[in-house]
Amino acid sequence: MVRKGWLGFGILSLAAVGLTACLGEKVPEVELESVPKSELKVSLQEALEIAEATANGKKAYSIERETEEGQPVIEVGIDGHEIFVHATNGEIILIEDLRESEDPEDQEEIEEFLELQSLATVLILDALNTGEEFAGESAHTVELDNEDGSLVYEVVVGRQEIYVDAGTGEVLYVEEDGSAEQAGSIQVPGADE
Repeated sequence: MVRKGWLGFGILSLAAVGLTACLGEKVPEVELESVPKSELKVSLQEALEIAEATANGKKAYSIERETEEGQPVIEVGIDGHEIFVHATNGEIILIEDLRESEDPEDQEEIEEFLELQSLATVLILDALNTGEEFAGESAHTVELDNEDGSLVYEVVVGRQEIYVDAGTGEVLYVEEDGSAEQAGSIQVPGADE
């Protein structure tokens, strides 16, 4: 049975894959670092809003700036899908349904993200804002993670990895500055410690 909300999402996905396949041969591969920051007009917050609207309000569990098919994009993980938002204009250029992947690692990753997301009480947008406010600059990546049994968002800003508690929204520690790790408020059941 096709979920009604994802039907349009699937059609858009096929169109985006076709468009990307056409563009793939003509667009030279570029490194994200080589794209001037002034051209990266779409913030992670805006990409989250675009992707979550496309996914009928489902909430994201990961977001990352990268390149796809030679284009600067923001990849948003939502409900077993990866939605690629163009980082210069906010258009969706690709949607991948990881649930259709035959790779067992993709399936395990989806299951883990969805399980972790069901435990989190803080949204990724709040963790993103907390990490950026803490660091005083824009983040590159935010991902929900089981860090030694604690449910956290890992917010990557420059060379810092800022760990935000997925239950309280507080910064637990920053990896680069040598702070001692602190357990989060939500412990993941059955996690290796």
